[in-house]
Amino acid sequence: MRGSGAQSRRNEDARDVFQLKHGVLDPRRVLLACGEASGERHAIRLASELTAARPGIELSAIGGRDLEAQGVELVANVVDRAVMGLRAVLAQLPFYFRLVGRVVDWLDAKRPDLVIVIDNPGLNMIVAEQARRLGIPVLYYILPQYWAWGPWRMKRFKAAVSGAISILPFEPPIFWSAGVPTAFAGHPLLDSTPPGSSDEREPLFVIMPGSRQAEIDKHLLPMIEVFRRLRERYPEARGVIAQGDPQHVAEIRDRLKDAGVVLDQTLEVCHCEPTDVLARARLALVKSGTSSLLTAMCRTPHVVVYKLGNVLETWWAGHLVHVPFIAGPNLVAGREVVPEFCFHADATWTEVGARLLELWPDGETRNRQLTGLDEIRERLKGPGAAVEAVRWLFDAR
Repeated sequence: MRGSGAQSRRNEDARDVFQLKHGVLDPRRVLLACGEASGERHAIRLASELTAARPGIELSAIGGRDLEAQGVELVANVVDRAVMGLRAVLAQLPFYFRLVGRVVDWLDAKRPDLVIVIDNPGLNMIVAEQARRLGIPVLYYILPQYWAWGPWRMKRFKAAVSGAISILPFEPPIFWSAGVPTAFAGHPLLDSTPPGSSDEREPLFVIMPGSRQAEIDKHLLPMIEVFRRLRERYPEARGVIAQGDPQHVAEIRDRLKDAGVVLDQTLEVCHCEPTDVLARARLALVKSGTSSLLTAMCRTPHVVVYKLGNVLETWWAGHLVHVPFIAGPNLVAGREVVPEFCFHADATWTEVGARLLELWPDGETRNRQLTGLDEIRERLKGPGAAVEAVRWLFDAR
């Protein structure tokens, strides 16, 4: 992936500030920290690029078995401990308390030249703070979305982080303004998400209700009802509920069975990589989150929704969220390319359905969104995080 000339110059400025503060590091010992499988995949790519740039480099990791299989020394395995849900997190607290102590001891004993933390701010901000306490520079990759829900946390971020590499083009100015030199690397999903052709779309309507149980409970059945109404107008439409996790597939099948929803040739649950279906689909209805950016990268017209579950969530959305849009594609574009709805009242599903009806047929509305999706994909291009990290650490320009 390659960025624009202006973006490349901004990235160079960030590298210069980082290197003036810490010198051209040329690190010999680096700690990578990631807390879940998605972060570990990025860490593996970084490890490969760093090893290629400096064959003798010593890499250690707070990660998982996949990193260890790449020859990286494993300080602690947290990937296999990754959990979701408050009860599961509370059950793991003793492990994480012990983990922090182990990391502090390891940092104090080994004194790596650099720590690179990847996503997962809950764990990685603690790791970053402990490293900076010992005078070890910290580079953060895939940044916490403090601009959306926690701008007051920027002071803590600046104190702990020496530099940052972002995957979203609007983030660097935000983190720069907080005093953290930040470069844009491009979005890694572009590497595995070729744009679908607008001329080869099947009459598929992709339903993506989310992966967490609470999200599925709020979105699944109303999304199916929206699909049924669309099918009344366009009977050729076939619905596909796309899920990459077999456990989520089983949960959705059970939920539909309990609700009396029949799965047949007009509606199926697909255990697959969502991109495999999205690249062929004509339209999608997507819960806000990474899935909306993924859908945009596949050049699939869609509508984004998030159903607020209670009064507390409604208050939170109105008072604590500091962004003009909830959909990733719209944040990247800086305007509404994709219709989005963040709502509490069930009546809003009718409006959601109306917008989808406008997007199914060929015409101005559909073409206008396709043009916007092309622009978003272009804005998400960059040099790649692994390449950018090597430039920062070894002055390879």
